[in-house]
Amino acid sequence: MVPCSRRDLRRAFALALAAADFLLDIDDFLKRGQRPSPGAGGQRWAGSLRTPTADYALPGDLAAGLAPSGLGQRRMTFQHLPDKWKLATINCLSYKRTMSMHRRDLLRASALMGAALGFSGKAWSAARDAEWVLNDRLIGDISPVHDPCIIKQGDTYHLFCTGQAQDPTGLLPWRTSKDLITWTLHGRVFETIPKWAQDAVPGTRGTWAPDIAYFNGRYHLYYSCSTFGSNRSVIGLVTNKTLDRGSKDFKWEDRGLVVESQRGDDFNAIDANHLIDRDGNHWLSLGSFWSGIKLLPLDPATGQRTPNDTRKYSLASRPAPEKAPGAIEAPFMIERGGYYYLFTSFDYCCRGASSSYYIVVGRSRDVTGPYVGRDGKSQLDGYGTVVLQGNRRFRGPGHQAVLRDGDTDYLVYHAYDAEHDGRPTLRISRIEWTADGWPVVQA
Repeated sequence: MVPCSRRDLRRAFALALAAADFLLDIDDFLKRGQRPSPGAGGQRWAGSLRTPTADYALPGDLAAGLAPSGLGQRRMTFQHLPDKWKLATINCLSYKRTMSMHRRDLLRASALMGAALGFSGKAWSAARDAEWVLNDRLIGDISPVHDPCIIKQGDTYHLFCTGQAQDPTGLLPWRTSKDLITWTLHGRVFETIPKWAQDAVPGTRGTWAPDIAYFNGRYHLYYSCSTFGSNRSVIGLVTNKTLDRGSKDFKWEDRGLVVESQRGDDFNAIDANHLIDRDGNHWLSLGSFWSGIKLLPLDPATGQRTPNDTRKYSLASRPAPEKAPGAIEAPFMIERGGYYYLFTSFDYCCRGASSSYYIVVGRSRDVTGPYVGRDGKSQLDGYGTVVLQGNRRFRGPGHQAVLRDGDTDYLVYHAYDAEHDGRPTLRISRIEWTADGWPVVQA
């Protein structure tokens, strides 16, 4: 018997659990017959399965929740062998070790060690409730949800999404949750499409792709009206002092048109996202197909266009052969660590389990660009870093929003559930950030 302190066992378990985490990621990609490309940003490891080794960094939350402060560089190097991954080097605790273990035994060992050591509920929860597990726990009214946006008022999360006039859930369906897990449908924003929008876009049947922001003491909810495949589109705005239906101040007020596109324009005025930059300027990004994603300045006092301000910046596009669609849409922008991040959805939504949507990101020091992926290539040329792709069950993840809740960021999006007729379903994944400032998300 080799004597071993409880502290060393806890450290060993943290490493074993991280290794198991890595193997589960590997398994997920192998089951789908995929190989993540170097620097893609959508994986929890730095390196590539195209090479025989992979370098893996323990997640900071795992290290903090399960291991003492001496984890040092918190890195492990794995080497691929037939039917197993060899843990070639543990570069932690100022020592190096080499071992080889079948993945099945490693998974069993990590579970047994955790139970035997009697981890506190908080520590065990830190490992169990990692960001990908949140999706497995979502319950309640989580479908149909398409093009979600989200905001928190007090202790309640409010989520709005696309709605059609003929849908039972109505126009701009409204859901709430206290914990991001259990969701309850609480009606809709509109009973009918505003008349001005019906007049502007004949044939429109829904209110699409909402986005919500709070400023100047009011909640500002942007929405789009269009017809499928056309760029005769409008973006409108409705505001409210509160999202508390029991308040005397609760009342939605439609503010009318914000921006529109005509059939002769090179852009499509849907999929709005509001941003306040680090200097206090207000912006609206928008766009779907055509020439891509645009950015327009807004009046900070109203959240609408400033009269006679015709500035329009191009942020991202998907170059395509003549008369072919440039499949990019659904911008969402945030500021973090001196960069502006532009999330977009590539390829095609709205095809159920056959949808090919996936999420891409780029960043820029300047809000108006240029935005580039991790490889330095421009989003105006169709590049960017992949954040999230679908899996066997949940296909076509996209039309994302970012919820910034205290020190934690979440990616909120829909995906199509292949086990339930391809129904668009709410998904929420925690965002981890790499040391060099790129988002990492697990489906």
